Amino acid sequence: GLVDETIAAEIGFSDWSPRKVDIYTQNADFAVVVASSATGDSTTCGDARSLLSCSGFSTPQANYDPIFHVICGSETYLGFDPYHFTPSFDASFPAHGSVTKLVRSYQCGDQSASVRPSWKLMGFFDSTDSCWSTLSVTNAVTYNEDICPPGPPPTSSPSKTPSAGPTTQPTVPPPTTSPSSTPTSSPSKTPSTGPTTSPTIPPSTTSPTTPPPTTSPSTSPPSITPSKVPSKAPVTVAPTKSPNNLPGTPVSITGTTTLSGVDLSSFNDEQKEEFKDVLKQKLQEEGCPTSNIHSCIVEILQLINVSQSRRLRSAVSPGISHSSRQLLSSAMKVEYRIVIEAICSSSDCSDAVTVANQLYEQVTGDLRVAIDNGSVVSSIQETSSVLATLLQDATASGDFSPVVIPILALLSKWYPDWRGASSVCLNDGKAPLYIKVFGTYYESSLDACCARFFSWDIYTCTGDSGTVPGGFYPAWDVTETKCSNSTETAEDLPDYMRDSPGQWLDDDIESCCERHYNWAYSSCISLSGGDSSAPATGNWYVNHEKEMCHQDCPKEVGGPCGGLVKPWDTLYGTAAICCAEQLSWVASPTCESKSNLTIAVGTSYWYVDWALEKCVKDCDDSSDANCGGLAERWDELYGSSSSECCDRIWYIERNECTVE
Repeated sequence: GLVDETIAAEIGFSDWSPRKVDIYTQNADFAVVVASSATGDSTTCGDARSLLSCSGFSTPQANYDPIFHVICGSETYLGFDPYHFTPSFDASFPAHGSVTKLVRSYQCGDQSASVRPSWKLMGFFDSTDSCWSTLSVTNAVTYNEDICPPGPPPTSSPSKTPSAGPTTQPTVPPPTTSPSSTPTSSPSKTPSTGPTTSPTIPPSTTSPTTPPPTTSPSTSPPSITPSKVPSKAPVTVAPTKSPNNLPGTPVSITGTTTLSGVDLSSFNDEQKEEFKDVLKQKLQEEGCPTSNIHSCIVEILQLINVSQSRRLRSAVSPGISHSSRQLLSSAMKVEYRIVIEAICSSSDCSDAVTVANQLYEQVTGDLRVAIDNGSVVSSIQETSSVLATLLQDATASGDFSPVVIPILALLSKWYPDWRGASSVCLNDGKAPLYIKVFGTYYESSLDACCARFFSWDIYTCTGDSGTVPGGFYPAWDVTETKCSNSTETAEDLPDYMRDSPGQWLDDDIESCCERHYNWAYSSCISLSGGDSSAPATGNWYVNHEKEMCHQDCPKEVGGPCGGLVKPWDTLYGTAAICCAEQLSWVASPTCESKSNLTIAVGTSYWYVDWALEKCVKDCDDSSDANCGGLAERWDELYGSSSSECCDRIWYIERNECTVE
């Protein structure tokens, strides 16, 4: 019914809390970075090689349009047109198509029907910004978040001390006030004065001191001892600490440091962040090895306020009993983790356990010394007067959990290749460090990995190596009403069917056709390669339009076969039963003969021909004058004697009731 009033509200641009969204590019890759907080107006990219290309917002803004990243198989697109790969519909986004030109956004151009596009809204940007003209790879870009790895999170407020003190000496030495006493090792690039106009020394008139080269090779034997000086000067550049192509294994070391005499509740949020930053830097300096590693990362996991107790005893006097009491004091526990990608000595990292144990001894040994001798606390106190006050009574102690080597428990497992943006899963042992460390992104099989991370494009992910579920599925991508065998047409099986076989696949052709093409059941079985006569029952079903019954069998068989029964039709054992149950107003002999495709001879019963006002027989025999033709379905039959029929037209004399 009607209501008294309705209220509509509109969310205006001013009601949003947009974040800054920046697009960074590196070669043919791009990454989208969002500000870390609501209304944030800056982003951070951890790779200096990546360039900031365009800036926008995370919510709709006036004169800003949505930008999409579209993936169609191996083709990608970044821009304002989500229909970039859609077949032409004589218009462009945001316009719609027409009745004759529909927008088929689910198609990827002329690619296979099994390829479906995926869209990601990247933000809202100014389409008139000149950055889009300079973004030359707009139509061929790959989303790659690795080109902008996250840097350390910003503190809630700026630190109060510089990250490093100023140097005490100039970076470049000042110029000398007098000429040097020794010559330089190499000539200057420009002359100190202009060239002289006359030679300093007259040219020599004697023969050159160096003899000319010989005209034939030397006949003396080669020297048998090496020369005393090298033929080429040695390189002076120091070698890299760890070649990147050597195999590595991640090693995770979790530690705790307890600072007695420190109350965490006396720290505000700004001081907590400052403390964590300074401690992280100190732990990295003391704990991260400088050789035989690829990388070393320190994470401060959490700060916890704990209570400590110690027993105080009263002074002891002869003959007097003494007592003791507990004194509670505050302490702060810091939990942290050091993740190191160590270099293995063997190509298959079979020595990972040995490498990890050696690193554990080295790292924990160095940290124990730095913690126990107080250098960690004193280093933190030196960075800030505020922290020095908060930690003035602090004494530190440390402990470490057993070493963890995540890769050893995860060999031969599958992980999503997000770094390569290939929509596949790999088990090559080269997963990014964060996947190896956390371990929650691994699956035991290719199918499980693809189903979990790439369910929208599972066929691309599994390829020929994936398990194809067996069964018959509706081939909706063709014009014929047919079911296809998934194991024979794996390349055409849609991903959503592959992902949910129980919902879409049937065990046999008949079940598939009945379920998805019940209006064309017989033709579906034939087109699908099945035997259309196999499910025929030979029973009868009604055709109301023709007022007859058909036999349940393929039409191709001929005779009374009307095609396989539809799921909604009722079957009867004989044509007579079918006629009686479904066409009761049609004379049974007429219905039966018509259903059996035989000539109807009539019943020879009598019925009234109201046009003649006489009783005639239900027959079509020209030799019998009383035959009035076959009775219509509305004619009432009165048996083999005319008397009953004549009673119906009682007002006609008996001798005039019939033709003869």
